[in-house]
Amino acid sequence: MAEVKEQLSENGKGDSQEIDPAGHGELSNVPADGNPVAGEDVGALLEKLRRMDQALSLAVARYREVVAAANPDIPAEMITGSTLEEIDRSVASSRQLIDRIKVQLERERVAGHVPPGSPIRGLPDLSGLSAREKIHHGIGERQGK
Repeated sequence: MAEVKEQLSENGKGDSQEIDPAGHGELSNVPADGNPVAGEDVGALLEKLRRMDQALSLAVARYREVVAAANPDIPAEMITGSTLEEIDRSVASSRQLIDRIKVQLERERVAGHVPPGSPIRGLPDLSGLSAREKIHHGIGERQGK
């Protein structure tokens, strides 16, 4: 947009370069002398450009809102950009990040999995104790500890 404004300013000073504010590569309704500004006031063109810039900003903001509503699992703060392409790229990178986090959380959940319910009740396993520890344990049980 800044380039278009600069070219409009230069064209107002007598430069006859052709510009295309819409960025389509062709000019519509170009006068025969080749100067698209010849019959129009530069101020009016700048005002038209400003309105087009505002309309574009509004359209991008609405697109961001629609994308955020369509992707409720992505926090709206992660959807950024000032063009449609930037918004699409931020959604793609956010989606990749969220997928990586989901995979990591699932791994942690599986690794720390505790089966539901109580363990089977039974006598403690004393096979790893020494003879002295077994005797001490037996005396403790008799005394009611």
